[in-house]
Amino acid sequence: MRTRTGNIFLYSTVRPKRKKVNKFDAIFNIFIAKLNSIVNPKFQNIFIKSMFSFGVLLITPKFLNVLTKLELITQDFILKLEFLESTDTTLSVVGIIFILISSWLFYNERRMNHEITMLNEVEDVDLLINYYVCESYERLSEINNGDLSNFPVKEAIILRNSVMNSLNKVIAHHQNSYRHASLYGDDYKSIEEYLEKYPEASIPDKNDGNFSYFQVVRTPSKTELENLKDNDGLLKLMLEENVDFPISIVGGYEDGCGGIDLQEEFIFRKLWCSFLSITNNSEKIIQIDSLNGKYINNNSFHSFGSIITEDKKIEIPNIMLKSGQSIVIPLAILIPPLYSFKRKELSPSTGGGNGEQVQIVKNESIYLKDIKDCVVFGDRFDIKSITYKKGRNVIKTSIHEFDFTNMFTYDLHWQIGSCPHLFFANRNITYVRELLAHCQNSSGTDYFIVPENVNEIIIAEIEDETTFIKSITMNDKIITNDLVLNKGQHFNFFVEASSKIVVIGYYRPDSQSVQNIPKGIKRNELIGDFLHQFKLEKV
Repeated sequence: MRTRTGNIFLYSTVRPKRKKVNKFDAIFNIFIAKLNSIVNPKFQNIFIKSMFSFGVLLITPKFLNVLTKLELITQDFILKLEFLESTDTTLSVVGIIFILISSWLFYNERRMNHEITMLNEVEDVDLLINYYVCESYERLSEINNGDLSNFPVKEAIILRNSVMNSLNKVIAHHQNSYRHASLYGDDYKSIEEYLEKYPEASIPDKNDGNFSYFQVVRTPSKTELENLKDNDGLLKLMLEENVDFPISIVGGYEDGCGGIDLQEEFIFRKLWCSFLSITNNSEKIIQIDSLNGKYINNNSFHSFGSIITEDKKIEIPNIMLKSGQSIVIPLAILIPPLYSFKRKELSPSTGGGNGEQVQIVKNESIYLKDIKDCVVFGDRFDIKSITYKKGRNVIKTSIHEFDFTNMFTYDLHWQIGSCPHLFFANRNITYVRELLAHCQNSSGTDYFIVPENVNEIIIAEIEDETTFIKSITMNDKIITNDLVLNKGQHFNFFVEASSKIVVIGYYRPDSQSVQNIPKGIKRNELIGDFLHQFKLEKV
């Protein structure tokens, strides 16, 4: 993050090249700058010089009156020379005040110009500062092992601080090299059957974007979680710590592709980690001496919120960064809430990978219902300034604190392909269900009846696939033919209540979907993102 301006630059930002200037041109440029300062002086310089000169004029008579008394006495004559004594000292006092004020203004003018020069040097040349949040357990495991080859900053090294100790503790509790933060439960024939077994379960709001994909949700019992804890390290650690905030939910959804009327899925808290990346953007070696900011020392789980501790110097080993090299500093282990939250991309995302996994890097904002819904495990740092050496200069530069609404995120994304999704809209938008669920790579038909108080239909492709729609008809009247929807696209049209809508087509996944990975929580996130974004566009 370029902290002075609030802008964020991606790691691939081209480092500005310095223009080479020969000795003659350098001397000529200095001469021109000095000449310009004489011919076109700044207003504040004219004011300061005028005040100083006026002050000197006011005290000069009094000064000469003291120094220019001469008396010569001989046998023949007496010579006495002196200025007339001034009895009014008011002008002299005013003159002294003017001189003092002008001297003070001159000092501050020089100091301010020096600070501006140093600030411009820091902002434009020396450091490139970004905040990153890693959302992938696999990538965090790599970082924990000292491997930053997939961190979205080139030539990065990691500072192993107390946050890394917390990360290592979580990973040590987890038995697998991967983590999906969810597990399949049982399957049921209907919502009624599920509610009969779990009467405490509830029907989620289909338009709030929190758990809109699910048909039913409930909070699992501690006994259920104890039986599952060996499958998930973070869950196991939270149960050991006996935390008092929500750590899991259970959602039930229709799995159209699998032919299951109600599939149960246990959903656990995700594991994130925030990092500060400091890149040497100059052509000289830079030594990072220390950090300044707030620090929370905690060995358990606590809520993310404003830190009330005082700023202090955070000692770190002296770090030498060559040109283009970066130091990555862990700030906190973050555990986001269970519900789907609004995310807004600030610039186009980038990504790449092979097979079914793709690393996606986004410059985005995350909006939680309450910042305290995010939990921190272990220590936490909020850095406000960096002190470093460049040559003989010791420079301290302020930076913006970590902020969920302006950062980079990156995740190892499992490609999933299911089918397009159906939404109803009037003054609000509501998720309905999957569409053409049985039509992977082969054309088929799906239909539904438009309910009351619905005047718009939205068909959205939000997964890693392409949807090919041969036709959409309303009461046998053609709405569209030969429609193709790529990921991120949607088609909407206006309808009348009680109309019969028939859709003929199929979808083609971008890759072969991994069948044994629970996908309910991921689809819930995709649907939540679409609902939040659609509402945002309507405002």
